[in-house]
Amino acid sequence: MNRKTKAGFITIGQSPRPYIMKSIRDILETTFDIIEDGALDGYNYDEILTVFPLNYDNDIVVTELSDNKEILININYLRPLIQKSIERLENSGAELIVLMCTGEMGFFRSNAFFVESSTIVRNIAEALGEGKRVGIFIPDEKQLTQMIKRWNSIKTAEIHALSPYLNADETEKIIEKYNNKKWDMVVLDCMGYTEEIKNIISEKLNTKVLLSRSVIARVVAELGCDI
Repeated sequence: MNRKTKAGFITIGQSPRPYIMKSIRDILETTFDIIEDGALDGYNYDEILTVFPLNYDNDIVVTELSDNKEILININYLRPLIQKSIERLENSGAELIVLMCTGEMGFFRSNAFFVESSTIVRNIAEALGEGKRVGIFIPDEKQLTQMIKRWNSIKTAEIHALSPYLNADETEKIIEKYNNKKWDMVVLDCMGYTEEIKNIISEKLNTKVLLSRSVIARVVAELGCDI
């Protein structure tokens, strides 16, 4: 039996994230021994609001805590917390570490094989979206300015807010507003988006949909045991 590679997955919220990791485990668990860590592990909601006061002038990401509360946090607060997550996973024996966030985070130090999801999702979407009409959904309209910069290479891109944490009925009502867009492809630019949301968009808008978490899982799967 081949040895499994120990892979650490970092959420910018709190671990574990079973509804995100289930689909990833389905793809990777035969090859990888998966462990999780959360950048906000150990904090409660009120502590986060106090210790990391939100500044709308700086880049923001949206995540979810272990009690299912949605929270916005500035990327500059997260960077040192993510670095600590990397160190914890390395100490747990992780040979490969995946940052499960599509926000533009910048450079991190890691002795393990480090995978930053934001760059992979953006590059694949850019390659597939060249010359096409592309709709991009982001979690919160407060992120619009930073996301315009992130996606400025896709000249035809239209960026709209859609929370990943709505129920199916709420999601359907919002998606129906975009029936006239005739997009060739939709990019779901957050790890919080689910297969259910992907399917709703695909069916309602009759278009192809790029789900970030699936993209990352399949890229990591290609690495196999070669780490």
